[in-house]
Amino acid sequence: MYRAVGRYVVEFSRLMFHMRFGIERRLNRGGDVGVASLALGQITADQLAPAFFAVCEKVAELDDEERRVGIRLRKEVRDEIKRRNDFAHGDWNLNLPEGDGTPVLHRTKPGRKSGASLRMALPVAEIDAACGDLHALRQKVAEYGAACLGTYPVDLKGGEKVRVRNVLRMKGHGVERRGLLDVEWL
Repeated sequence: MYRAVGRYVVEFSRLMFHMRFGIERRLNRGGDVGVASLALGQITADQLAPAFFAVCEKVAELDDEERRVGIRLRKEVRDEIKRRNDFAHGDWNLNLPEGDGTPVLHRTKPGRKSGASLRMALPVAEIDAACGDLHALRQKVAEYGAACLGTYPVDLKGGEKVRVRNVLRMKGHGVERRGLLDVEWL
């Protein structure tokens, strides 16, 4: 369980890194390197995500499909922030007397419409699956940001800049990578 939760925290941190770094690179283009880092240094995930997607949308001239990709990714990031908050701020219990050793997460959220208390049994395999989903989301967000902010590591043939539509597309209710570059975003 410790390994699975730790992996989730690291993957979430990497997602935040790509959004923060994308904004910083854009803001630092014409001036003092590091000033953007100082401005964003204490920003929370709940503040960073909307800022990242707003900057991407403002800078890129998105078509309708690209805009839908951004809206969907924004929703997925928002959902991951909620899950991360539960994982990080909840109380993990192991080996409860009535349990089978499956980790149980308790979280009290006063003001919730569905009740103030959340209790979830989370098998390690489920936490690992969440890590895999988060890893895939991070890849898409990194590509989306690089395409929107003009920092994609390659250009298309003829020197044309990569756009969101070149790397991501809507498929059903989700976003699919086109695999322009088969790389792992660090």
